[in-house]
Amino acid sequence: MSTGNPGNAGRRSRVAPTPVNEGLALRVEGVHKAFGKLEVLRGIDLDVSDHAVVCLIGASGSGKSTLLRCINLLEPIQAGRIIVGGVEITARNVDLNAIRRRIGIVFQSFNLFPHMSVLENVTLAPRKALKQSRGEADAHATVLLERFGLADKRDEYPDRLSGGQQQRVAIARALVGEPVIILGDEPTGNLDTRTSEEIMVMFQELHAEGKTVVMVTHEEDIANHAQRVVRFRDGHIVSDQPVENCTNARKALAALPVEEEE
Repeated sequence: MSTGNPGNAGRRSRVAPTPVNEGLALRVEGVHKAFGKLEVLRGIDLDVSDHAVVCLIGASGSGKSTLLRCINLLEPIQAGRIIVGGVEITARNVDLNAIRRRIGIVFQSFNLFPHMSVLENVTLAPRKALKQSRGEADAHATVLLERFGLADKRDEYPDRLSGGQQQRVAIARALVGEPVIILGDEPTGNLDTRTSEEIMVMFQELHAEGKTVVMVTHEEDIANHAQRVVRFRDGHIVSDQPVENCTNARKALAALPVEEEE
């Protein structure tokens, strides 16, 4: 097992990583992550098959969102390795721009730039990271905005949109680089029930098109849209079950002892 490189977060190397573990969309091996003395991830192992929809669920502070941020290289890991689309993304000297093209992420808080129009938000990454021309980036973004019913909002600013519309813009932005895997960090957390259902339908459509989706939530109803539910507690995975087995998994989880706070 290799050791993750914390320095990756600030490096702009051009060395291409070596493909490994082909056939899996995602492999997480022995991942540890700590913030100072607080150990948030305590040796996480997780495999996600191509074209799967997997939901990570657990209480606040259980480590699920931290794992997602590590997969997207927003946080460095202290030990272990992470492999996306057959490429070890935590290897030393990787090309961060090439890696981030493989991964799309949708946040709970949308994270749209308020001073940019919808079109500018969606095309920023292709123009900066992929070096696409404005015409090429605009054309691709327009197709995505039309798909999500936002063609007439392309020149609007985020504060003129509803929460559901902002989240659809965020999904379009996540897809613009044609990633291998889509990550969702509580993507329905700021939305009402009806809008949450609409967003989940979009994620299901992405799955139907062959995308792999890994989503974090604390809501059981949202988790039931997945194929697999992986439950976190205190930095550990305590259950990994198909959705149809979730009732039994919840009962088993409830019977586990609760770790005392230090």
